[in-house]
Amino acid sequence: MTGASPAQRLEAVRDAIGRSARLAGRRAADVTLIAVSKTHGAESIRPLIAAGQREFGENRVQEAQDKWPALRAEASDLRLHLIGRLQSNKAGDAVALFDSIHSVDRPSLIEALAEAMARQGRRPDCFLQVVSGNVSLYNETNGQGILPTPAIGGVGLVDDVTVNASIAFKDEGEVVILIGETQGWLGQSIYLRDVCGREEGAPPPVDLVQEKRNGEFVRPATSRPSARSKTA
Repeated sequence: MTGASPAQRLEAVRDAIGRSARLAGRRAADVTLIAVSKTHGAESIRPLIAAGQREFGENRVQEAQDKWPALRAEASDLRLHLIGRLQSNKAGDAVALFDSIHSVDRPSLIEALAEAMARQGRRPDCFLQVVSGNVSLYNETNGQGILPTPAIGGVGLVDDVTVNASIAFKDEGEVVILIGETQGWLGQSIYLRDVCGREEGAPPPVDLVQEKRNGEFVRPATSRPSARSKTA
């Protein structure tokens, strides 16, 4: 949207969220839009505030300290999210400034945040970083990038742990049911990397509506005792 005003760009994003929410069977009001304001000065942020945006994300504590106290003095209902990695020695500053901390990724940081919250009597929302095997939200392991880049699905509470299908197949002779359609797609695949020695191409497209339908079918099916495993 070259030449569009901040208010027009914001409205376009909200319209896109509304369309996606309707496709997913959700209310757009249940989706929180966080405007990432890192590296942008207060003069660039004020037009978005004037257009009604109230949730903002920053990835550096020091940068946020330099610009947000004055902006919050102008609009007291703003909410600030820390979306970047947080050093433990900055935990106190983060607790004092942010309403949500999105990158809690290690026990030492949890301890530092807990101590800072106890001292300040302030408890911002905290979100644990999800790590599965050698996959992280930073797409790296031990500082090395992971290719192809994976997608991670987070799962909620299990009502009955005695009826829970785990990943991987168990025994020979089990029935394997393939859910959804599958087609040959080599772009960014492990096969292309390991067998052909190439890292290229686009990853397979994702149809979120179809994935939602697949999930609605799989969830009740895997709650049956006869369903012993599930994998993708």
